[in-house]
Amino acid sequence: MKKLLLIGAINMLFFVSFGQCDIVYVALSGLPSATGAIGDPLDLKTAISTANDGDLIRVGTGIYDLDVSLTIPFDNIIIEGGFDDFNGWEKTSLAGATTINRTTVNPDGMMNDYRLAVVYAANISGFELHDITLTTDDATTPGTSTYGMHIDNCTNYFITRCQILPGNASDGTDGLDGTNGADGSNGGNGANGDIDDNSSGGTGGTGGAGGGVGGGVLTAGGVNPVGGGNTGGVGPGGNDSSNPRAGGSGGGGGSGGETDNNGGFGGTGGGVNLGANQMGGGGYGTWGNPGGDGSDGAAGSAGSSGTNGVYGGAPLYNQFFVVGSVATDGTDGGGGRGGGGGQSCFFCDDGSGDGGGGGGGGAEGGEAGTGGYGAGASFGIYLFSNGVNGVVQNSYIAAGAAGQGGTAGLGGSGGTGGANGLGSTYGTAEVGEGGNGGDGGDGGNGGNGGSGADGISQDIRVATGDALATQETMFDLAAMPEITATYATCTNQNMTFTNVDVPLGGGTTSWDFSGNSFPQSSSMNPSVTEFTVTGQHDVIEGVNTYMDFIYITCSVDASASQLGAVLTATAQSATYQWIDCNTGSVLAGETSQAYSATVTGDYAVIVTENTCTDTSECFNVDFTALEDWSMSEFNVYPNPVTDVLTMDFNSAVNGEIKIYDVTMKLIDAIQVSKTSSVEYTMNVLSGVYTIEFISDDRRTIRRVVKK
Repeated sequence: MKKLLLIGAINMLFFVSFGQCDIVYVALSGLPSATGAIGDPLDLKTAISTANDGDLIRVGTGIYDLDVSLTIPFDNIIIEGGFDDFNGWEKTSLAGATTINRTTVNPDGMMNDYRLAVVYAANISGFELHDITLTTDDATTPGTSTYGMHIDNCTNYFITRCQILPGNASDGTDGLDGTNGADGSNGGNGANGDIDDNSSGGTGGTGGAGGGVGGGVLTAGGVNPVGGGNTGGVGPGGNDSSNPRAGGSGGGGGSGGETDNNGGFGGTGGGVNLGANQMGGGGYGTWGNPGGDGSDGAAGSAGSSGTNGVYGGAPLYNQFFVVGSVATDGTDGGGGRGGGGGQSCFFCDDGSGDGGGGGGGGAEGGEAGTGGYGAGASFGIYLFSNGVNGVVQNSYIAAGAAGQGGTAGLGGSGGTGGANGLGSTYGTAEVGEGGNGGDGGDGGNGGNGGSGADGISQDIRVATGDALATQETMFDLAAMPEITATYATCTNQNMTFTNVDVPLGGGTTSWDFSGNSFPQSSSMNPSVTEFTVTGQHDVIEGVNTYMDFIYITCSVDASASQLGAVLTATAQSATYQWIDCNTGSVLAGETSQAYSATVTGDYAVIVTENTCTDTSECFNVDFTALEDWSMSEFNVYPNPVTDVLTMDFNSAVNGEIKIYDVTMKLIDAIQVSKTSSVEYTMNVLSGVYTIEFISDDRRTIRRVVKK
C-alpha cells in the first residue's frame, strides 16, 4: 500500500500534472489562437468548430453569448460544463453555471420564417452534453422560432444534467390595412339658356371624373349643333374605368334645345373596368311655354364590396418547423359607376332651353387588407428523423412561449360618389330648366385580410423518427444543493468534495462515491476520495444523486514487482522516477523502468503515463537478510559483452544463475553444480541485462551491457 508519507512529497513534485488526455479546455477569456490546453483555453466557437471525433471539451463557467449557432461536427464529442477556470477548474453542480446563449443577431432561415438555435447536431452519433444550460434571447424579428437543440438523424446520444430553456418565439407579421377609395368628382352644372335668342341653348354640365387610378376621365357636356332650330345636343356617356377599384366618370348633361326643338338626352354613366355603362341618362324636356323641366339623370350604382381573406394555413413539421402560410388578402371593393346627365326644353316659344347638369363621377373602391403571416414556435429540443438510443436524463427542458399569428389587415372604405351637377334654372318662366345629373355611385369597401396561424410551444418535439429511449425532462436541477469537486481526470488522484450548503468540518453530510472509489463513503464535509477506474461516476450526497458528475478519462498503471534488490515498474513506455519512501526524496538519476537498490530501505516508483501520475506501493529491500557476494568472489566479464559472457567464482559453487532483460523478464536460467566458471553466449538483442546468482545462503546481482 502507498505510504501516506509520500503524499506531500509527490504533490510538491507533481502538482502540475493534471491529466489532459486530449481534453480541450474552453473559457470566456479563451482565444481562437490558443492551444486548448488547461493553461491556454480556447474560445467556445473555435473549440466546437475544430473538434475531432472523440474529443472531450470542458467549458469554464460563465455566460457565453453567441451570434451564431454551434454545430457539433463529429461523432462521440463530449461537451461538459461547470468548471470554474478561476479556481483550478473546480467542478460545480450549480445549475446554469455554464450557460450558452444564442442572441438574436444573424438568425438562420428566411424572412418571416427565421430561427434562433443554440446547438445543431446532424447525421452524427454518440455525442454527449453534461452540465450545460442552453438559452436563447426572446425572438424579435416577426415569424422567428427558437430552438434549444435541433437534432437531425442522430443516434446514441446523451444529454445529462442539462437545462434547455429557449426564449419566446415572435409573432407573425401583421397584415396591412387597405387604403380608402378616392371620391368621385362632382358633375358640372348645366349652362343657362337664353330667354330671347332661340338659337343658343345652354350647354350640358360636364360629367365628374371617376375616383382612383384608372378612373373614367371627365366627360364633356352636350352642345347644340351649329345653326338655328336644332334639337339639344345629347350628353356624351361617361368613360369607363380601367381597373376594378376605380370609378367610372359621370355622363355629360344634355344641352338645351332651341325653339320648337327637344332638349338633349343626358349621357349614361361610365362603367367599371371597361364593363357595361350605367344605365339611364336624363330624359329630354317637354315643349311648351315655358318648356318642361328636363328629367334628372339616374344615380350611379355603388361598387361591390370585396370579400375577406382566408385564415393562414397550418404550420408544418419538416426538417425545421415551418410557420403557417400567409393568410389570403381580401379583395378590393368595386368602383362606383358615374351618374347620368340632365336635359333642356322642347318647343320653347321664346328662347333656348337651359342645359342639364352633368352626372357625378363614380368613387374608387376600398383597397383590400393583406393577410397576416404565421407566427414562430419554440422548442426545447426538436427531433427530425430521430435515431435510436437518444437519452435525455436528469435534465430540465422548457420551451418558450409560442408566437401569435399576424392580425389581418382591414379593408379600406369605399370612396363617396361625386355629387350631381345641377341643371340650369335660368328664365324658367319662359324656357325649360335643365334636369339635374345623377350622383356617382359610392365605391365598395375592401375585404379584410385573413389572420396568420399561431405558432406552438413544445418542450420536446419528435417530428419524425424514433422516440427518445429516456426522456427525463422535468428534473429540478436548480433545487439541488450545490456541491463542488476539485479537478481531476486521472485514476487514483485525490479529489476533495464539498457541499457548499453545509458548514465545513462538520459530520453532517452523507457521501457515496460508488464501488470504484477509495474511500467509497464519508460523512465529513469536505471529504476526500479517489476514483480507481476511468469513466463517468455518479456522486450521491444525502438523497441527491448527481448523475455522471465526475468523468475520469485517463489512467496509469503504477504497479511494480520485486526480485531481490531489483524493483521493476509494470507500465511500458512510461516516465519513471524512483523515490525513497522513508524520506520522500527522489533518487537522483534513477528514471529507468527497473531500479537496483544498493542499500537496505523502502522504495517506490512514480509513474507518469498519458500525463497522469501515480505512485506504486513501497517495496522493502533488506540486504541484512542475505549476504551478498563481493566482486572478487563473483565476477562477470567482458562488460560490455559482444558474444560470450564469462562468469567466474573464486571457488566451486552450487546454485542458479538467472538472466533478465531490462523489464526484468526472465530470459534464461542456468543450474550451477560444483563449478567455478560459466560461459554463456549472449544470443540476445542489444541492451542492459541483469545477471542474478542465488546460492543456498547468499545472492548477488550484476548488470551487463550487450552491444
